[in-house]
Amino acid sequence: MKRMAKLAFLAAMIVLAMPTRSCIAPAVTKAASVGASALPAPATGASIDESKVQQVLFVNNQSPSAADSNPGTEALPFMTVSHAALIAQSLNARSTGVKVYIAPGTYRELVSLPQTGKETSAPMVFEGTVRGQVILSGSDVWSGWTQTSNNVYQHNWPYAWGIAPYPRGWDGNTTLQDIVRRREMVYVNGHNMAQVLQYSDLTDYTFFADENAHIIYLQLGAGISMSDATVEVAIRPQVFIAQGKKNLVVRDLVFQHGNAAVQDAAIQVIDSNNVLVDGCTFEWNNWIALGLSGTSNMTLTNNVASRNGATGFDVYNMKNLVLDSNDTSFNNWRGARGNFYGWSVAGAKIGGVHVGLVSHHTSAGNRARGLWLDYDNRDLTVDSVTSAFNFNDGIFIEANPGPILVQNSTFANNQNAAGIAGANSSDLTLLNNAVTGNGAEQILITGDLDRTVVNWENNAQQDVQAARWTIKSNTVTSQDGAQALLVVSQNWQPFLSTLSADYNIWSKTGGQNTFEVGGQWFSFPQWQSLVHADGTSVFQP
Repeated sequence: MKRMAKLAFLAAMIVLAMPTRSCIAPAVTKAASVGASALPAPATGASIDESKVQQVLFVNNQSPSAADSNPGTEALPFMTVSHAALIAQSLNARSTGVKVYIAPGTYRELVSLPQTGKETSAPMVFEGTVRGQVILSGSDVWSGWTQTSNNVYQHNWPYAWGIAPYPRGWDGNTTLQDIVRRREMVYVNGHNMAQVLQYSDLTDYTFFADENAHIIYLQLGAGISMSDATVEVAIRPQVFIAQGKKNLVVRDLVFQHGNAAVQDAAIQVIDSNNVLVDGCTFEWNNWIALGLSGTSNMTLTNNVASRNGATGFDVYNMKNLVLDSNDTSFNNWRGARGNFYGWSVAGAKIGGVHVGLVSHHTSAGNRARGLWLDYDNRDLTVDSVTSAFNFNDGIFIEANPGPILVQNSTFANNQNAAGIAGANSSDLTLLNNAVTGNGAEQILITGDLDRTVVNWENNAQQDVQAARWTIKSNTVTSQDGAQALLVVSQNWQPFLSTLSADYNIWSKTGGQNTFEVGGQWFSFPQWQSLVHADGTSVFQP
């Protein structure tokens, strides 16, 4: 209910911030006919016939009769999901479709579905029986804490994970403070305790893991008694891994407390085909919540990835992907503790998607970008998205050959950057969007003149640049008279000469400093003359 209330508040604020459409008919002049962007091919996502399930298994760790030695019936269920996964894999190898029903409870284990080479196309379904009440957790409950001073408790600490190394390609390009490279997490009564790096920094609701002394110190908040506290300590990097699967369904499960380090994911789906993830929640994981790579024909629908340490969804090199009605909000708490907001992190980061759809998606309140379309995306449609109140860009479209279509979406009140930012991306269409109240320019075109992108499917190299953009039927509003509506960071002729723009409503206080190209300001009429476009559009002071 708290999440729904916050999202309802955000939605109300966005509505209040959005400008109303003008009833003034724009003057019609001949618009530029060159450079119209191509439109993406449609994505279809997963198609799994669950009627082919032939055997049903049950897991219920709250049942007094539960045991992994049981047959897995409703009356004699398994104790662990991981054991059910072993049985499900063996059934799949015999071409038997299987569904695993998981009863409400917290399952503190890693569920692993490794690639065996014996996979068949029989469906394999893992489903919680009550949405939101079936939890797979990377944490264990720790008791036996000893009080050392007022509100400070200690416990033996057997781990020495140290500071995570920089991922390949990061060192020298970005700086990570030590707190960002840690992976320790402690939760008290479900609340995330802030980590500090020395004992003297302890204060209410914080903890310090002393690897040298093998002790962890926890300072509870005022009014919290250890006798009334449930202390959960994250000890497993991953919570769920599936690799090389076919016709896999994951439904109505909660995944939490995976303490994977920098640029690793707590929940992973790798090298698979025909996968549906439906109605799941990914929350309070240390870095990436859900990491997807090398998978074809996948659908994510009705999922929430919220309050994770870095990124909610991270997608890499996939074909035919559909993300529909998902929510990736309030992420990057770990990064924010070390002022890390840009390099790699976002509510949802999507790279290397060849034919994809992101629709009816919410990405709000992230301490990072809302959406990041990063590198080698082709035939991608973004439709009916709300990206608002994020710390960085509403959407960043970087190094993509396209075509990419962004339509019917709202990019509003993103705090420190653009509503829509594009770098080295071609064949991009912006259609019928509302871009308003963002902290910097509303639309930004930046990057290099050319950038080489490698197609992951065939290793073909392609130089991409900001060219063949279409900006049509958008409402773009600045609430700051000193702020540009649209900025082209360099005087790039490929962008300026191939731009197609029509039927937009551009609005800001004052009309002289409205568009910026290569550091030079242009009024709206000067802009129209420069690009030979936007003749059917209007400017409203």
